[in-house]
Amino acid sequence: MRLSSDSLTIPFMKHLQRFILLLIALAASTANALTPEAAVDSYFKPQVVRGYYSQTHEMVGYPRPVTTDGTFLIVPQRVIMWEEKGLFPTKTIYRDNSFHIYQEIGLDRVFRAANPVTNIANRVLWALFSGDFIGLRQDFIIEAEPDGFYWIMNFYPKSSLARATIKNIRAEGSPMPYRVEFLTVSGDKTTIDLYGLQQSNATLTSEENALANP
Repeated sequence: MRLSSDSLTIPFMKHLQRFILLLIALAASTANALTPEAAVDSYFKPQVVRGYYSQTHEMVGYPRPVTTDGTFLIVPQRVIMWEEKGLFPTKTIYRDNSFHIYQEIGLDRVFRAANPVTNIANRVLWALFSGDFIGLRQDFIIEAEPDGFYWIMNFYPKSSLARATIKNIRAEGSPMPYRVEFLTVSGDKTTIDLYGLQQSNATLTSEENALANP
């Protein structure tokens, strides 16, 4: 039995069309891919960032979540400052060089060792406002998903240290970051909402400089 050239051409063309469609789909997915650095580059300029925050901590076994709020200031690559409102306002300073936290209580500066979740929370925010994800990639697999001006980043623990503490971290922005959620292996959940963010070239006040350089 002899096959005609047409009978050979038709199946070949069908496979060729499928191959072309696959290439187009792959090209589209590559074009829509987003790196964490590219997401940060879409909104970040090397300036001082000020804003407000609200933090909600939901703990397993406790019926009511614990909520705190206040203001924050970020000088990329240098320092993050938190000022918590409340009956006893406190100022917390996070520095990249050794990930230490200092707490301001009245006129006294008290060193406070950060718990692992607090440390990781500051590391994530540090990356989101500086574009430096090198350190985080040692402990997490980071995936970014774009949707216009809206993006999502998921941080999946890969090091033994991260897996012992964190189950998943999810950050959202539009395009500036506005929410970061931390789910621990114990089931506790911490949500930090950021709002009123302002970028400026303004220099720090003398008090802020003193806190940034203890």
